[in-house]
Amino acid sequence: MTASNLLKRLIISDLGARGHLAWSNNTVGIWDPQRHIFRKNKDRSAIGTADIVCCLKGGLYLELEVKTGEDTQSTAQQLHERAVKQRGGLYFLVKDYDNYKQLRDWQRW
Repeated sequence: MTASNLLKRLIISDLGARGHLAWSNNTVGIWDPQRHIFRKNKDRSAIGTADIVCCLKGGLYLELEVKTGEDTQSTAQQLHERAVKQRGGLYFLVKDYDNYKQLRDWQRW
């Protein structure tokens, strides 16, 4: 299991234990055996969505993008972050579990 996948599982577990509804947002494309590539399924997922989607107690919308190591947001992720925030939702980048805990405590989830 990768560090990113482990971090996602820990965060989702913690959010669930606190009474929030959180899940992993599958952003992997669909394997195209003819073209030998993963292609995005535009009908089933929005481009740039974060790794974790959550409905916090009280109904506030939250997305968490996990970026470990030297990973950075794509342009599509930056545009999606802006769209979520413009509509009153929360969107944060998380680098490690300590970073998540500080964010969680600061935001009082």
